[in-house]
Amino acid sequence: MVGRICRLQGLSLPWMCFLSWAYQVPLFASVRTEVNPPMVLVEIADPQLGMLNMYKKPENWKDEETMLQKLVAKAASMKPDLVFLAGDMQNWWPNEKGNDRNRIKSMTDAQFTALKAKDLGKLQRKSVRDAMSALTDAGIAVCYTPGNHDVGDDPDEETLGQYTSSSSENPGWGPLFQRVKEENGIVFLQFNSQVYWSENSEILDKYRKEQFDFLESEINSLVAKRIKRLVLLTHPSIHGYHRRRGRMGKLEERVPRGAANFVR
Repeated sequence: MVGRICRLQGLSLPWMCFLSWAYQVPLFASVRTEVNPPMVLVEIADPQLGMLNMYKKPENWKDEETMLQKLVAKAASMKPDLVFLAGDMQNWWPNEKGNDRNRIKSMTDAQFTALKAKDLGKLQRKSVRDAMSALTDAGIAVCYTPGNHDVGDDPDEETLGQYTSSSSENPGWGPLFQRVKEENGIVFLQFNSQVYWSENSEILDKYRKEQFDFLESEINSLVAKRIKRLVLLTHPSIHGYHRRRGRMGKLEERVPRGAANFVR
């Protein structure tokens, strides 16, 4: 038998829906992998609520919220084993410095100060969480990972703390990295690749080391456990970062010889 890993990634919701309509292409495409019994993984990437009107009506993301609710309903109907929300839950940049990309050019300083006081990022996160509750209420497992709109292009202690916050007043999304699921010889790991795209070494080096140690430990157990595949659930590509900046280091030197063949 074959299982379906259903993927939705790469573009924000407005663009995905527009391209689906324009080219009559279904939003959910299937990739087949040898799994017995069958597994279904649904991936939704970049809800990024607020992007559509960010420079017109930045407080209005109702249309995007409606699209996300429809996608969630579609995902729920597939009865997946896991839904992976692959980052950029909000559109509001969380830790801008200098030329703030959240600002409408025509705004006065007073107007922009008033807009920032409304904490649109928090409200956008709530809208995503409310939409995703249809899955958790149905008993479907949901996993998140951070994108640059969630923790910033250059993540810092504050944005990483917000992402992992368990506060009922302003909750985050969960761990920065974790073992998500092991089934049928496949291990799914959620990995915070965003910290490798930043040049902020002083703050982020400890997070990078913790994640590498975690990944190394997981890979070391692959052969002993007869694991067939290790799937890394990330937002930006770790391969692209390795080529561009080398921050990932030589992964092959951190894991047993041949173990990289397990990573997909």
